[in-house]
Amino acid sequence: MNVGAFYLETLDHTDRIDLTDPLVTSHDMTARLEVSTTLNNTFNVVVADVVDLAQNTTTLVLTASIVLDTRPPRAPTLRGFSHLLNTTSVVINLSAEADSTTRLYVDGQTLSNSLSPNDTITLSLNEGFHYFALRSTDRAGNESLVQNDSVTIDITPAQVTTWSIEGLNILKAGQYSVTLGFSEAIVSIGSIALESSDTGFRYTVDGTGHLTITSLQDGIYDLVIQHIRDVAGNVSSVVISAALTVDTTPPDAPQFLTFAAIMNTVNFKSSFLTEEQALISVIVDGHPRPSLYQAHDDCQLTLSEGQHQVSLLAYDPAQNVSATQNYTI
Repeated sequence: MNVGAFYLETLDHTDRIDLTDPLVTSHDMTARLEVSTTLNNTFNVVVADVVDLAQNTTTLVLTASIVLDTRPPRAPTLRGFSHLLNTTSVVINLSAEADSTTRLYVDGQTLSNSLSPNDTITLSLNEGFHYFALRSTDRAGNESLVQNDSVTIDITPAQVTTWSIEGLNILKAGQYSVTLGFSEAIVSIGSIALESSDTGFRYTVDGTGHLTITSLQDGIYDLVIQHIRDVAGNVSSVVISAALTVDTTPPDAPQFLTFAAIMNTVNFKSSFLTEEQALISVIVDGHPRPSLYQAHDDCQLTLSEGQHQVSLLAYDPAQNVSATQNYTI
């Protein structure tokens, strides 16, 4: 059998491809056609001039259509994908070009080689950051660009890491700001309770950890802050429970433990009689001493000859101030 030629026909031209060895002695034959032309052309393959051993000639034996496709498919995407989740179950809804298959890589490892264009799969991932890569291949073997994506899984509720109430937990009645520090960004604080026998307190909170409490009376309170929601949607249980003491009573005026109104020396020394934990300010002739004294400290003064006025003030931990105790030396 002798095949004279192949033809590739399109609407605008015809290419003749001659066989280099037209003589074939068996009933089957294979010929390789190599075509270089514009994208997405549809061709008719025509086998013509077939001559058998008896020299019979058939001018048309087969016509078949082929499509030349060199255009890569579009890059696949993920439909309705959230980049921050508070669950380890991650649902991936694929969107890819029709008649293509998609490969999925998670954290650099191949998870699937043959996802269909609209497949939905569920992954179980650990807490932390994960990255994805997707690439589609069409029926002609063309590959798309790589599509990259990522997700952060956060299943740990926000924790209070620092807190302060103007640096103290023993307060005077009035208005105070509670400042909280968190392990991560938060969205809201669900509930705040200040528990004691006095229920007349009021508070406001701006949702970022700044709490203002007003109308506190003397007493011991329990501050409880609950249900802090982080940006991933995790909600904490009890986050902080702290005892607060409100003290509006000023301390008693401090006194020198040993005092003589008339001295025959310029050196004065005495300890104090005052409330526990109080700090004492000593004022000599209208000038405060540079340092505050504690109750067990000795106060040592060097005075010139003559009369001097010495005054004492006490400050308790709530910053209440005593009456002034005056001495003449």
